[in-house]
Amino acid sequence: MTEPTFELLLKQLNDLLDRERTTLLAGDLAALPGLLDEKERAIATLESCKLTDRERVEKIQSKIVRNQSLISGAIAGIQDVSIRMKAIQMARGGLETYDQTGIRTRYNTTSLGNVEKRA
Repeated sequence: MTEPTFELLLKQLNDLLDRERTTLLAGDLAALPGLLDEKERAIATLESCKLTDRERVEKIQSKIVRNQSLISGAIAGIQDVSIRMKAIQMARGGLETYDQTGIRTRYNTTSLGNVEKRA
């Protein structure tokens, strides 16, 4: 592979990683699978090249690590939302309490009820 092609691959991967970061920061999680496919192809192509400029490759690697951290944060956020949604669903079904002896008592709600706001 010639040097300009290696340069072009580095630039394309760099631009792709910047797009991925922007997508993650915008919260556009639906766009991530397409970017992942592009990134995998670009990295596979780059790995087949002879590494001539270690410094630039290390900059790309640091961007990959940075984006992975953002992806991990997004996954953790989704998991937190899932846990919170389950807790809200359980709360709608009633209330569980424990007495001083540790016996659990459940108070079920029979209707959602109405809330009236007064001034």
